[in-house]
Amino acid sequence: MADEMLRSRFTEMVANNSRIQLSYEWELDNIEENRLYSSKMILFRGQKVFRVGLKNLNTKPTLFFVAFNLNKMGMQVADVQHYTQGVNTLKLMVNENGGKDGTLQLFISRLSTPVVGRCTIVFRINIEGSSESSYSYRQRDCLMKKQLWAAVVQNQNWSDVEVVANGKTFSAHKAVLAAQSSVFADEFMKEQPRKQVRWIVIDDVNASSVEQFLYFIYTGESITPMLDNKELFKLAERYRIVHLAIVCESALKKIDTVQMANFVSGLHSENVASFSFEIRPDKDTEIFFDRSSSNFQCRWSLDGKATHSPTAMNEYQHEDLFFAHLTGPVVTKSSGNYYNHNIEVIERPLIHLMCAKPRNFGFKIDEVKYCIQSRWDKHDEFPVNNWKMKPRSRSDAETLLFTAKPDFDLQCNIKDECVFKIQLLSTIENYRYEMMDAGWAGQLWDAAIAQKFTDVEVFCGSVKIMEAHRVVLSARSSVMDAMLTKINNTGKSTICISCNSVVETCIIKHFLQFLYTGSLEISASNEKLLELAETYEVETLKQICQLANRIPDEDAFTTSLIAL
Repeated sequence: MADEMLRSRFTEMVANNSRIQLSYEWELDNIEENRLYSSKMILFRGQKVFRVGLKNLNTKPTLFFVAFNLNKMGMQVADVQHYTQGVNTLKLMVNENGGKDGTLQLFISRLSTPVVGRCTIVFRINIEGSSESSYSYRQRDCLMKKQLWAAVVQNQNWSDVEVVANGKTFSAHKAVLAAQSSVFADEFMKEQPRKQVRWIVIDDVNASSVEQFLYFIYTGESITPMLDNKELFKLAERYRIVHLAIVCESALKKIDTVQMANFVSGLHSENVASFSFEIRPDKDTEIFFDRSSSNFQCRWSLDGKATHSPTAMNEYQHEDLFFAHLTGPVVTKSSGNYYNHNIEVIERPLIHLMCAKPRNFGFKIDEVKYCIQSRWDKHDEFPVNNWKMKPRSRSDAETLLFTAKPDFDLQCNIKDECVFKIQLLSTIENYRYEMMDAGWAGQLWDAAIAQKFTDVEVFCGSVKIMEAHRVVLSARSSVMDAMLTKINNTGKSTICISCNSVVETCIIKHFLQFLYTGSLEISASNEKLLELAETYEVETLKQICQLANRIPDEDAFTTSLIAL
């Protein structure tokens, strides 16, 4: 039968719910059977929250990973994988005690043979927010939080209210407070023209907690790694900052007796013997993570025979970027089971994943892993065994190709899925992922759309595009700040942005949305968007658009295609 390719169809890409991926290398030497080995508590963001160990029994040896009080940071472990250096097979560890609130989590892996001598075990830990809908790892312009918080700290950009807490005063902005808190919004809406609210007095909470509270309102993040603050929780509930209240409530949870019992049962249920216990290494270790790194998971349906054309998978930043295809001869074989009927299989398949123009999107691909998963398996977990794909191009090439060769044939009539995990590294300094309030930026933008406490009108010629807030425009653009400073009136100020068409007015609105949210809802390759970013000196957006509009060198581009 002639060579054919398997039809592929993209089904899902987990991009908005990206996770922090941590890596920890546990180096062991002089390891003996029937001993218990453990690391010391491992630091992450300055806190002791992880520990790894090995119950090295001569029968059913067990590798384990422990997360302790990670909920206090607003986080929890989603899953843990491990492999031994020199072996490319990753194995998913089992969440043995079922805990997924970050207080006490135990992950174990039963090894086929005991570890003897020297080895290095690598753990891949995927971290997510303690409440995915409230606190999660999201991409945005990280200059935004610095610029908005500077409006508080430096008492600039039209502060119109002060928050007083036990003798300490914080400058603030009604528009920002009202966008995040319905309580503040109601209070400000009741104002009389001659009796405006100028001070908000909070005298039952210490000043440092109020500062942490305001920082969350202005940035969507915590000013400290730890969120287990009862006073912060009190403020979140009082002023109905819903997402902060959810995260604080999770952070304040304590380890209960049921969790402790499940932990002991999961780790010690299969033996009653005691072992000598050794700490390896006998020193403090710490896990660092690269904020420019993010992980994407996508699923590719294998639906039978099809054409040779690669299939475009889901858009990345509103552009087709990842393409997948599978090659290999389709042959007829006997099923070899009781019924012994003929089946079609793809023999010696090759799986290919291509990434087009990654440099234009401001990232590099650090690693790609894949596996073949039954359609009936759970889709919220990565399969137990997965393998690294081999890069077929240079890491800085204009087009990247990764290839894998499974050691088994693929059956055509079984609709399996190929699952990819792609680790990306951002090359744009301030456009990266942060653990933050999932709805924070959207609430501020919604307030502008609803014209709540807006004090600026944005025009294109004689057409009013929308209303906005001085504090946001001034904090995000030094050019707009200078324009608004020159305007001396008590009513709403006016900013006029030049445009030549109705289409361009839509682009201007997307530009303003980036100022509010730090993320784009359209392709960055739009030339008008680049012009606006350069004109109003919005640095991160300018870098994003310049990369998106970059024209690759002809020789380098064609060479990267030919060399694949």
